[in-house]
Amino acid sequence: MRKIKYFGAIGFIMLFLIACDQNATDGTIYNATNTEVAFNEASANYTFGTDDPEEFEVLLLRANSIGAATIPLVKEDVSGLFTVPTNVEFADGAYEAAIKVSFDRTKLAVGEDYSIKLNVPENPIQGKIRTFTLTINRDYNWQLFATGTFTSGLFGSWSQELYKAEGFNKYKFPELFAEGYDYKFSVAENGSISLFGGLNSNGLYDFVTGYIHPTYDMVSLYLDPDINYSFFVETTKTACFNHYYYVDAGNFGWKDDSFTW
Repeated sequence: MRKIKYFGAIGFIMLFLIACDQNATDGTIYNATNTEVAFNEASANYTFGTDDPEEFEVLLLRANSIGAATIPLVKEDVSGLFTVPTNVEFADGAYEAAIKVSFDRTKLAVGEDYSIKLNVPENPIQGKIRTFTLTINRDYNWQLFATGTFTSGLFGSWSQELYKAEGFNKYKFPELFAEGYDYKFSVAENGSISLFGGLNSNGLYDFVTGYIHPTYDMVSLYLDPDINYSFFVETTKTACFNHYYYVDAGNFGWKDDSFTW
């Protein structure tokens, strides 16, 4: 059976069973009809690899499960690459229905974002989410480039793998500081380094490490892209990263981190 990615509230607690009438001034409540629906979240993002399925299921929820119902679904798909049904079908007794969103990965450029917006304009639950935006990104084909030692001025040294995107001068350290937080960067012809995402107003790159400090909570960092401090030299098998580590309560200052292989 194919693996399906679910967005929405699979374990949804039906707080929509009774909806408040926002137009009422006396606290009147009413029982929602079986065609009043909503999404449980406004958006979701997913990067898929070569082994992931080419479809998703987005959950639509309703407040009243009595009787079957057909809900018109409106899509906004600028790329024209997504396939979705025109209606969502609720079975009698069901509080949720799955909307299958599919696509052809061969038509998606590597590293680009593609979005589709789903809307239920006719019968939204009052005050709830009527529009859902799904953004997908076809991941690069990451191949092991080197295994070496990463040295952090804050965290010490450890063995670290470095991957390179096939056909691109893009790299990533999988889970560099914490599980689920890949450190991704590009290398220009002159060896300068830039992280995925744009520069902030201070001319630095932002990255959330994922490491939770026992006292100060989440640790984040800035990368200074100045080639005098941050650079990648394949011939000498050396990469330097000028990082400024900080937390909400303060900072740990600038550290000259490095990777050698």
